[in-house]
Amino acid sequence: MTFIELTVSNMLVWHGYDSDNNEVMEAVDGQQPAKKIVAISRVQSLTEKYVLISAGYGRFMYWEYHDGYNVIKDRLRTAGLFID
Repeated sequence: MTFIELTVSNMLVWHGYDSDNNEVMEAVDGQQPAKKIVAISRVQSLTEKYVLISAGYGRFMYWEYHDGYNVIKDRLRTAGLFID
């Protein structure tokens, strides 16, 4: 299994959909940036602000990360995990 270290803070937790087919999101704010080791297989996508991570029970988490988009992209490329 391959891992990546990310510095993350606030997040949005996607819990699924309610009975009216509206997304159920939970905002978790006020977290200080902290380093986390994340399995690459859990990374679903990366934007300039958020990394989307799969979680248990069908949930997803949008973590705000502080490492820089190009830095993460280059680290993935160097590890052979990014295709241009």
